[in-house]
Amino acid sequence: MKKAASFSLGILFGSVTAGTIALLTTPCSSKDMKLRVADSRDTLKVQLKDIKENALNVKNAIQNVVKESKETFSQLAPEAKASIANFQEDIAPHQRSIQNHLAEIEQNIKGLEDKLGNQQKKETQSS
Repeated sequence: MKKAASFSLGILFGSVTAGTIALLTTPCSSKDMKLRVADSRDTLKVQLKDIKENALNVKNAIQNVVKESKETFSQLAPEAKASIANFQEDIAPHQRSIQNHLAEIEQNIKGLEDKLGNQQKKETQSS
């Protein structure tokens, strides 16, 4: 808390000192300076108003995008689930067929290995 208060006082005194130095060292009259400050203040107000309006527009645009995204997703989710279910149904017979072919290939490989093993045994016994 002390650090924040010290920091705030430092900023306040620094700002006052900088403002005083700027006023005392400017090469124009106080009347001109007041006009410049007023112009700067008005320009700053306009710029801040524009920034506020732009921020509000961005906020509204983001809200609209989020709303539309939710609506689109809620519409597409059931369609996507249905498409996935249809795809799984379509590939199921092919998947079973591939599994059957793989089982046949494994049986054939095992049969060939057994034959090869038997041939090698016969060759070693006859030698």
